[in-house]
Amino acid sequence: TFKYQNIAFNEPKLIVLDECHSGLANRTYEFLTHAKNNWKSKIHGFSATPYRAGKNWTKLKLVPELEYINDELNHDTNVDRITNIFHKTSNSKSLNILYSYNLKDAIENGYILEPVFNWFQIDKYKKKEKNSIQFTDTEIVSVLGVLDDILGKCYYKKTIVWCREKNIVDKWHQLFEKYKYSYGNLQNLDVYKSYSGPGKSDYDDYYNKLNGIMFCACQYREGSDIPYLSCELLLDKTFNRNDLVSIQYFGRVLRLDPNNKKDKGYIIDGCLFDDDK
Repeated sequence: TFKYQNIAFNEPKLIVLDECHSGLANRTYEFLTHAKNNWKSKIHGFSATPYRAGKNWTKLKLVPELEYINDELNHDTNVDRITNIFHKTSNSKSLNILYSYNLKDAIENGYILEPVFNWFQIDKYKKKEKNSIQFTDTEIVSVLGVLDDILGKCYYKKTIVWCREKNIVDKWHQLFEKYKYSYGNLQNLDVYKSYSGPGKSDYDDYYNKLNGIMFCACQYREGSDIPYLSCELLLDKTFNRNDLVSIQYFGRVLRLDPNNKKDKGYIIDGCLFDDDK
């Protein structure tokens, strides 16, 4: 009941929320609704991807003692929630959200680098049912060949590899250590791996290196800023990628480096070849 009392004595009249799509989540939405109705706060949002389609099916646990407007707190759809919190006073259908500065704008203005997409050959995509990802000899040769070619174009030979599953992290870590000596741009790379759990991450050792390759499950795809990262390799065999998530993790390799040696950010993904197409 009293979780907001520590800031209630100095009720904020302006709230600026970065990554404001988080305002659709139950607890954050509850807080913003409280600020809007009880403190009369003006709320402004920032987000490159503010809208999330769908519904919030988990109902909020309403506290009768708090002066909430129950109809607002029971909004089910994301569009209802984002409109309720961020609408302008003068126009309920116009939102106080800055979102129009996108990847294209940032590339054109030189704040991030151009992405370049490259492809290795896979024999089949991962099926929806829970089956472990497997790689054939043909796929392994294709992955390492394309990676070797791309790193030959990079000043910093630093790569992050997303494998989706922990067992694939371990498998590819072993494969890379075994075969890297056959490839000129791979043979001198230090190899790291990372997945959740105590003592299960080489991230700190990898972070400031100019060269190296790290295999991980799903970490660091959003909200990370790894220095000198030039290339990312996707080994999850995904057929359809979510647009919003893709924009987030493509951005990991588009950061400028302090020495201005990077000229592009390279993304390598798997593609199924059908009749040489």
